[in-house]
Amino acid sequence: MSVHFVLPDGNEWRADLEGLPNPRLARDLALGLAENTHPTGAIGRKRVAEYRAVALRQMVKKLFAAGFTGAASDLTRPVLMRYWLPGTRARESETRVLLTGFDQVTGRLRPDVRTYLEGAPIKARQVTKAHKAYTDGEWERLEAACRKVVDDSWARHKRLLVAAGQSMDPLVSGRHSEEDIAWLMLRDGPLSFENGYQDYVGGYTPQRNADPVRTTVGRVREGLFPTRPVQIAYALLLGVYSGVVPDGIDGLELDGIDWAGDTTVLLTYLKGRTARERLNLADRAVHLLQRWLEFSTPLRRFAPAGYRNRFWLAFVLSRGVVGTARSGWSQQVLVRELGLMDDTGKPLAVHRGRVRATYEERLARRGWTGRATVDPNHTARAEGDHYVTPTTPAQLGAVESIIEDGMADILRRALPPSRLDEREGRGVRRRLPQRSEAARTGRRRGQGTGRR
Repeated sequence: MSVHFVLPDGNEWRADLEGLPNPRLARDLALGLAENTHPTGAIGRKRVAEYRAVALRQMVKKLFAAGFTGAASDLTRPVLMRYWLPGTRARESETRVLLTGFDQVTGRLRPDVRTYLEGAPIKARQVTKAHKAYTDGEWERLEAACRKVVDDSWARHKRLLVAAGQSMDPLVSGRHSEEDIAWLMLRDGPLSFENGYQDYVGGYTPQRNADPVRTTVGRVREGLFPTRPVQIAYALLLGVYSGVVPDGIDGLELDGIDWAGDTTVLLTYLKGRTARERLNLADRAVHLLQRWLEFSTPLRRFAPAGYRNRFWLAFVLSRGVVGTARSGWSQQVLVRELGLMDDTGKPLAVHRGRVRATYEERLARRGWTGRATVDPNHTARAEGDHYVTPTTPAQLGAVESIIEDGMADILRRALPPSRLDEREGRGVRRRLPQRSEAARTGRRRGQGTGRR
């Protein structure tokens, strides 16, 4: 038994459900999984579909181990509660979606279970803390490291493009040079040694230890086409330069880039919690976009049709062309390769939410007075706590002084006006001419000093 459907990007996806201990429950949950696929449901990407399939398998296995052998229509509230309580909120949310989808198709869930699914989750949402901004030293090291990866990869790319323009087909030249291999890959796309180049040239027997041609093929492929580490370095640097939210960077597409001249770009991106947002990029972010578009052009010609509008493209030998810049294991590898350390000497924890928080914090330190809030869903207080929280005792003391002065001013305005009796009023009237004359004399002296 398997679930098969086509994703919005045109790629097919299949979930194999064979071997599960309770086929009846697995089949019912598979109906819920299919109901939640695009366009009727929220599953529009392979990663989301894989998460839901994992949740399906785990639910069937754990309920069977707990003694449940019935179908989804036999589930009761106590059974579901015993399953959800030891798990995570994410697993509860995913299985709730599967059961809801099954009920939408068949309407066979128990009424009390249906009502239970419409209620609040058992697991409370985890309270998250505001992202802590990087220190100036960490920020500078992160930017410099990403800049080095970008510059080095760009230099290799340009050198190989020039070399390929002065070479020929390896079958004609009889050589296995870097230039001829680059010529071939620009014509036929990224090739591996075993599954591409060796079959094309024919008659070449690789050496057992450190074959030079195999090494050259890998070096040319990684120089001509973006790899995951290089792609992640570009994405991180774009966050450093622009402060765009991580999900906005991940989901960038070519039609979201509006060029208003050679050096002005209006970037449209999708923010997960709101809707589409637009940002006028700074000059260095514009130059970075231009470089990435030129760098990824050779790979874009060989990408699947559903990926060609994606902004972030990379070639992974085991997977082919990928069209997302999501971080993860590749980002950790990049941090290790670059030797990035925090101020305590430990490997730097690179998090794109912290990159955005640092960008906003540095703008605030420069006296930025742009939009009132970064996120339309935030109040001014939440925005201040989240992005411009003071980071030093001196900053904290200055903020507290401003708050105290403002509160004192509000309290003074709330007090009723003072009333003077006749004796106090005569004293004030006697003192007013003297104070007025003293103020006029001070102004005249200041004006005279200014003229001199």
